[in-house]
Amino acid sequence: MRSKRLLALLLAGVMVVSVLAGCGGNNEPEQESDSSATEETVSVNDNSSVETTGIIATEVNVANSDPVSLMPLRSTGNGKNVLNEIYECLVDRDGFAGEIYGVIAKDWKWDGNDFVVNIYDYVYDHAGNHITADDVVYSFVTSWEAGYSQNQLYINCDSIEATDEYTVVFHFLPEKVDTLGNWRDMFTAQAIFSQKAWEDSTDEMASNAVGTGPYIVKEFMAGSYCTLVRNENYWQTDESLIGPQHRANVETITYKFITESQQLVNALKTGEIDYTNNIVVEALGEFEASDDWATNPELELRIFSAWPNCLEGTPFSDINLRAAFFYALDVDQIIDAMGGTKYAQKIRNFGASQVPEYNPEWDTLDNYYNKDGADLEKAKEYLEKSSYNGEVIQLWYETGTYKPQLEAVTLVAGAALESLGINYEINTKESGLSDMLKETSSDWDIIFMDTGCNGSLFDYIKNDFNTTFYEGGAGNYFDETLDQLYLDTYCTSGATPENIDKFWGYISDNFYNYGLFQRITYEVYRKDLISDTRVKTFRTWTIPGSFEYAE
Repeated sequence: MRSKRLLALLLAGVMVVSVLAGCGGNNEPEQESDSSATEETVSVNDNSSVETTGIIATEVNVANSDPVSLMPLRSTGNGKNVLNEIYECLVDRDGFAGEIYGVIAKDWKWDGNDFVVNIYDYVYDHAGNHITADDVVYSFVTSWEAGYSQNQLYINCDSIEATDEYTVVFHFLPEKVDTLGNWRDMFTAQAIFSQKAWEDSTDEMASNAVGTGPYIVKEFMAGSYCTLVRNENYWQTDESLIGPQHRANVETITYKFITESQQLVNALKTGEIDYTNNIVVEALGEFEASDDWATNPELELRIFSAWPNCLEGTPFSDINLRAAFFYALDVDQIIDAMGGTKYAQKIRNFGASQVPEYNPEWDTLDNYYNKDGADLEKAKEYLEKSSYNGEVIQLWYETGTYKPQLEAVTLVAGAALESLGINYEINTKESGLSDMLKETSSDWDIIFMDTGCNGSLFDYIKNDFNTTFYEGGAGNYFDETLDQLYLDTYCTSGATPENIDKFWGYISDNFYNYGLFQRITYEVYRKDLISDTRVKTFRTWTIPGSFEYAE
């Protein structure tokens, strides 16, 4: 079993007019790979440049997926947007790839092998519980022990301890000292909560969440709605220290759990909701033509990709068969099948141009990413060199939320295989398709999935190509050269443009993955209520509390 996670995609692109743009650097500490880093304070907590509108709106209703549970152990996943306004982490990030600032953490410093975090001494949760260093330790350990490894505590650290009432020390493992972005990912992934509130809860806060955030849960009905009210006793009273993602610019937020397209349209028209970021293109015209509504296109947070199974003994362990499939696959046809360029944007690498490390020269390389349509001539040349012998190829996709996209992808992929005379079967899984990537299994040959990052190209590397920790990576690579390239690249001392080029060149040269497209969604919102929605989480999720509201 591999404990690998596939994150919701944090991507943006040229169509996202500044909505998803981050600002500043990530303030990560410079450190030596031999663990001899000198002590250095790395946080900047002064957000005094952040301006508020001065307008506190009364109520906003927004569409959202059902979070199912409000427990604080997992802050990512379908419908978890609600949690961003209830809970807070040690630090946060000002949008996609933006500057890191302290939230519960007052400051932090790296002293060689350890991260020393000092928290504010006046943090209180919604129930009035005083948050101390012991609560920080409890939050991390409880989440880890419950199996939510996104906090990455014992992946990166030997231990965690509270050294006084407001100081927490993370003792990093020696081999993880130089690993890129570990502290950032840990400190932005785990919500901090009171041990007392957790132990007082009868359902692990699944329905009655108690956090430190700017909003309090008034009412929650799984499958229907969640109503939040402004926390009038929010612990952080210094306006200069409240980051843009932690504002409370409206008195009441009601999340309506609506995901079906026509229901979303009807909910807007009837006034049931004031905002959605997932309107269907077919219905967009009437909102664009109306003086009452504003619309914004956004590239969705996920990259949809094809993952061939490279496990020895399976058909796609043959590099030539992988190449034949990639050259036969027509991404333009996939996008046409989905409805055209209003629905999705083709990508030119397994990544997005919005990430800081992206190299625009990748868009001009002579490889399968930069072909137009299908290149059947080259595909057949590779097929001739392959050992394919009539095996039935097993194609898998997940039904449900992304069915319209993944079904179209899989049907076009099947047609590509058919054009080469390759036999195939299409298989579906209602949910949990990513679990198949966690197993070293020959039960699948190609999986169509989505994946993402937290603001850096290196997150893709960590999520899917870390073959030393994730036992083969997403595609069962078991490739020692890839292992070494990972170690050389995914560290503060090795994260150079040259190493990044080498890493991604190796992946594409070996046809290990095919990033296909980013889906385009559209925001629609009432002009008379909302004037600006651009402040997002670093995962580019919506935060209604941070919207600017109209005069």
